[in-house]
Amino acid sequence: EYINNFRETLLTGGYNLLFGSGISLDSKNKFSHFLRSSEDLRTDLCKLTDIHGNTSLTRVYGLLTSEQRKSEIVDKYSVRQLGTSLKYFNHFLWRRLFTFNVDNVIELLYRKTPNVKQNLIPINFTEPFQPTPERNEIQIIHLHGWVEKPNDGFVFSASEYARVMRELNPWMHLLAEIIATEPFIIAGTTLNEIDLEFYLNHRSQSTPRRGRGPSLFITPEPDKATKSDCERFGLVLIKSTFNEFLEWLKKQNPTTPTV
Repeated sequence: EYINNFRETLLTGGYNLLFGSGISLDSKNKFSHFLRSSEDLRTDLCKLTDIHGNTSLTRVYGLLTSEQRKSEIVDKYSVRQLGTSLKYFNHFLWRRLFTFNVDNVIELLYRKTPNVKQNLIPINFTEPFQPTPERNEIQIIHLHGWVEKPNDGFVFSASEYARVMRELNPWMHLLAEIIATEPFIIAGTTLNEIDLEFYLNHRSQSTPRRGRGPSLFITPEPDKATKSDCERFGLVLIKSTFNEFLEWLKKQNPTTPTV
């Protein structure tokens, strides 16, 4: 019952994407190491700072020195080699991209792809608001910071997140506003993260507009809580990795329109 609206919205570039670290774990940094998930990062930082192993990422990040932030975040999330999981990503037109990731995977993907359908415009969370560009351009908004602009800082600790919220960050408010009504594909993250919970609380089963593609949550291992949250937020649950989902989309749509 969703497929016609989904396909129409997809092929006309109507989908926004919101994603976390799970979409790019097969890419490698300049040390030829695979990118770490947020959980692996948390574990490593706990060992580095010699604190209890179950300490939250928001808390342990606040203990890092400036040198440790550079070595653990900037250096280890600066991508040099792309994996294959996103090879069909820019086969499609997108409305906007929002990411919790600080890496430059998507930027490198668009730089290395010849004849891309849309020109990518990277935006860090510290930058002033910019209107949605023409369809031949696409914004990617880094909500937690970006390794190519390390001097702008990163949003990992609870105090940094609260500060950005208090300052009425325009990109956070844009996402909170449009996630209630526009079609989204959410992937590479879980539904129990505090900032994602904040955004999704603006949604319900009745908020999405009729006649547009459904919003999807992509995860390979959903549990009962995930299914319950998807029902509460009006999300269609897709049991799949993001890589498998993109491959399925490409198989269903071997050719897609340009702008």
